[in-house]
Amino acid sequence: ETKQKQKQYKWVPEEEDMEYEVEVTRNPYNLKSWLSYVSFKSSSKSQASILSTDVIYERAIRALPGSYKLWHGYLDRRVRRVRNSVSPDPEKSRSSVISLFERALVSMHKMPRVWLDYARFLRSECGKVTATRRVLDRALQALPLAQHDIIWKEYLSFISDESISVPPVTALRVLRRHVSHDPGAVEELVDALAAEGCWLEAAT
Repeated sequence: ETKQKQKQYKWVPEEEDMEYEVEVTRNPYNLKSWLSYVSFKSSSKSQASILSTDVIYERAIRALPGSYKLWHGYLDRRVRRVRNSVSPDPEKSRSSVISLFERALVSMHKMPRVWLDYARFLRSECGKVTATRRVLDRALQALPLAQHDIIWKEYLSFISDESISVPPVTALRVLRRHVSHDPGAVEELVDALAAEGCWLEAAT
């Protein structure tokens, strides 16, 4: 969606942008220059400014695909826009942000914050149970063991979220896996099994 808008929106830098344009053209690998540019453009709330800022972010991450600050700023901006918008096609807007998260993870897959933000977006803004679970599973596979506690905290919050109704069979599967990571959490699993009438497994 963003790329289509950018194609339709023939943005030409204005005179006030030239100082920043010269700087990023001269040294496209200078993170500070890109951050200053997007900060300057995003100070305006006009539709033209919103689209031009997206264009600048896209140019910046092409130059610096490994920059967490650029990806975090761009993702946060797009998520907030979906959350606060009254788009006539909200599903299309959400799909566009999902695609952006997937692009970010190509280079940001070792950053737990990106995984957490992605899972929370799928859970809170999209209500996607299966997609959220799969993203959290991928996070556990991608991140080192020392960072798994961060993901498990989010995973347990997800399966207990009554607003999205995680199926009991899914919740039990997650709790069984969690016990293998943290044996001290076995009582939570026993309680969940008892609540679902799985008495033999709970006793075992």
